[in-house]
Amino acid sequence: MSPTVEVRAIDALEELQTGLVRYADQAQATLAAIAREVQRTLDWLEERQRHWRGEVQRRQEEVRLTLAAYQRCLNSGDRDHPPSCGREELAFLDARRRLAQAETEERMATQARQAVQAEAEIYARDASRLRVTLQTETVKSIEVLRSKVTVLRSYASGGITAGGVLAGALAFGAGVVIGAAMGRAGEDGSSAVRSRSARLVWPGTHPARIPSRHPRHPLEHD
Repeated sequence: MSPTVEVRAIDALEELQTGLVRYADQAQATLAAIAREVQRTLDWLEERQRHWRGEVQRRQEEVRLTLAAYQRCLNSGDRDHPPSCGREELAFLDARRRLAQAETEERMATQARQAVQAEAEIYARDASRLRVTLQTETVKSIEVLRSKVTVLRSYASGGITAGGVLAGALAFGAGVVIGAAMGRAGEDGSSAVRSRSARLVWPGTHPARIPSRHPRHPLEHD
């Protein structure tokens, strides 16, 4: 193998190492951003619940007052002089309509928050698994690549023994296995997170993109 080929291969490994670091950082940042957005949505829905719950109570009081006024009007006349209570009746009917609207809004806000909360809990479990993968397997893969680059650099410069080359080759093989496992774990975890985050997108926002696989290993063959 020519020195040029060796150096290029080592450079490719270093680029892979850098790519893994960048992927881990970006994925962690994306998970944190999604978590904040989910919480903001839950907080907003909770505020809507409180708002419409208060409106229901206020409009119930309006119904009570307008009904009392309507009944007083009806009782104010006699058989020969029936009262004209059209205005009081309309006020009562309008209050009832407004109360029904507030009750519908409160019910919809409650259902929306429950639905988002359920999806958020499922998503949180998926995101937690991906976060653990990022914090463990990615770190392991980065360390393996770092040590392999060191071994190969030494070998390329003629500063390592045959025994060191053998040990490095064995360790490098372990690194390839870890990298492959990371690819599968990352892809599975990212797919689950994307599935959940897609369902948690609300108007005016876009789902954050999480890379679904690692950069191609320079020593892999088609």
